[in-house]
Order: sequence, then C-alpha cells, then structure tokens
Amino acid sequence: MESGTESENQLMVMPDREVGNYMYRRAVAYAREKNIYQSLQCYVDAFLLRSEESRCEDKNWLDFFRLEFIIYLLGKKQVCCSLCEGDMVHDWLKDEYQSLMDDLRQSEIPFKGDLRQWFASLELPFPWMC
Repeated sequence: MESGTESENQLMVMPDREVGNYMYRRAVAYAREKNIYQSLQCYVDAFLLRSEESRCEDKNWLDFFRLEFIIYLLGKKQVCCSLCEGDMVHDWLKDEYQSLMDDLRQSEIPFKGDLRQWFASLELPFPWMC
C-alpha cells in the first residue's frame, strides 16, 4: 500500500526569513525564562537568518557578528531587542566588519594575528555606550 503522493513525501523547506522569525520568538521566550545562553544563541541565529546569511561562506564575518551581537545584547539592561532593532544592528555590524576588513587589506603591515582575538579586543561604539 502506497502512503501518499510524491509531494507529500518531499521535504518542506521554509524561507530563511521565516525561520529567523521563529528563532526570534524562541529568543524572546528564552529571555523571559532567564535562559540567557539559549536566548543569545537564538537572537544571533535569528538575525543571521533574517538577513539570509545562514549559508554564508565568510566564517570571519560569522565569528565577528556572533561575538559583537552578543556583546551588544549583554550591554543592554535586559537581553532583548525588537526585530527592527536587531536588523539595524546587523546591518551596522556588517558595515563595520567590511570597513575593518578593507582596512586590513589596505594596510602596509600584514596582519599575522588571530582574527577572533582581534575581534574580541575591539570596542565598537554601541548606542548604549553613548
């Protein structure tokens, strides 16, 4: 006995933005439960998915975004942000990253260090710092 049509047996693929919105709702729920670690991870994933970068090949960008977005969230009074705030911070961080990478490429002195450590040493001017 056959169990359904061919279309019923296919894997359903959700658009990244929709999955990102789901991850955002999970992040908010985890924050309400005071599960900060899970909340932070979901926020990062949500805004990477919403920007359609879930399959991004640039691992340095992903490391930079993960680190700096978590610093941004932890610097606030509460671990939270709205969708538009997160999208805006994502875009700002992307611009900052591209600027930093351009500066490294144009530098006369080659960078020989660990990019992750360098990213961690940066102090970006987040709005809550002003």
